[in-house]
Amino acid sequence: MTRDVNGQNRASDRFYAKHRDRLKAVVVILRDDVVKEYECELADLSQGGCAIRAKLGEDSNVTIAVLRINAPTLGIELEVAGRLCWNQQT
Repeated sequence: MTRDVNGQNRASDRFYAKHRDRLKAVVVILRDDVVKEYECELADLSQGGCAIRAKLGEDSNVTIAVLRINAPTLGIELEVAGRLCWNQQT
C-alpha cells in the first residue's frame, strides 16, 4: 500500500491499495429481517475508515452495514461492521 498524497481529513492515516481492483468487496445490510448483499468498489482505505462506491437503490438510507473484503491471493479476508456516511468525503 502507498500513502495518499491528497490532503484529506484522514490524510494522516489514509492509504490507497495498489491492488484495489482485485479486492472483492460486498456491503451486507439487514432490512426487515432480510439479509441483502451488494457488490461495491473500494475507493480508498485507511486506519480510520474507507470509502466505497455502491448502488443500493431503496437501501441507500441504511446507516449500519457490514463490509466484506475478500482477496485470498493477497492474504486478505476481512469483515467489519460500521456506520455509513452517504455522499460524503471524510
